[in-house]
Amino acid sequence: VHSVPVTFFTTTLPYHVPDEQSFAVPLTTLPEGLNALVNELLGLEKPIQLDFLVGDDYITTTLERFMR
Repeated sequence: VHSVPVTFFTTTLPYHVPDEQSFAVPLTTLPEGLNALVNELLGLEKPIQLDFLVGDDYITTTLERFMR
């Protein structure tokens, strides 16, 4: 497996990513890559910095390392 399906949602920002749409993201993706993907999905003129959590854990490494 070289990619993992991910979905995005927020409970704190007034932005909306399509509900229940998942994206095949390479396991080598870092948080910066997730940030770029979400900013593109949101179509923001000025990108914003986002944090990514799974449960209570922040993603700070590649997805592959995070999932170990």
